[in-house]
Amino acid sequence: MNNVEYEVKYNEYKRAFNEYAEHVFSEIKTPNNLADSMKYSLFVGGKRIRPVLLISSCENKGISSEKYLPYALAIECIHTYSLIHDDLPALDNDVLRRGNPTNHVKFDEATAILAGDALLNFAYEFLISNCQDENDVKAIKYVAESGGYRGMLSGQKSDKEKENAAIYTENDLSEIYRLKTGRLIACPLVVAELLSGNENIGETENFGFDLGRLFQFADDYKDVFS
Repeated sequence: MNNVEYEVKYNEYKRAFNEYAEHVFSEIKTPNNLADSMKYSLFVGGKRIRPVLLISSCENKGISSEKYLPYALAIECIHTYSLIHDDLPALDNDVLRRGNPTNHVKFDEATAILAGDALLNFAYEFLISNCQDENDVKAIKYVAESGGYRGMLSGQKSDKEKENAAIYTENDLSEIYRLKTGRLIACPLVVAELLSGNENIGETENFGFDLGRLFQFADDYKDVFS
């Protein structure tokens, strides 16, 4: 596949995901601006790397869109919630995300916290409501581990602790990248394996971790030198 073919396929997967997400979230309403806050951060932009990885992996394994799209949406909701909370004053205190005001700037801190919580809650509610078999149970468990205290959250905590550290080793950085970014990059790849019935996920998982490290390194490099 050349670069042009890759871009066409990437945009095809991205468009399919966005259409699905917009359809699902068109049904989400609240008696206040919570739903607006959730939708704002989910649809304000983004490369949709995680959904595209999942869709591509599942299609290569012959898994139906009815089966994989709920996972694509749930993982992107978890990623989005993490960005909302990461932007808060207590963590990174960012005022812009993807060229737009961050959630707590657009709304307020309380709404941003609740919107992040709501996206996380929705992700698991949606996965459970679409759970059909034992493969789903294993995949949902892996999603939960990837975004939880053994995965992304631990990486975010370590990143915060090391923020002003006098000594910051290469191993420290590698482990933070593995947890903070690598777990949710590996997650869609591993979910595709689990949905296909393959439990030998070691190689796929390690590839995802390395891909996540590379992605985070490139992102940090851009922040420093751009």
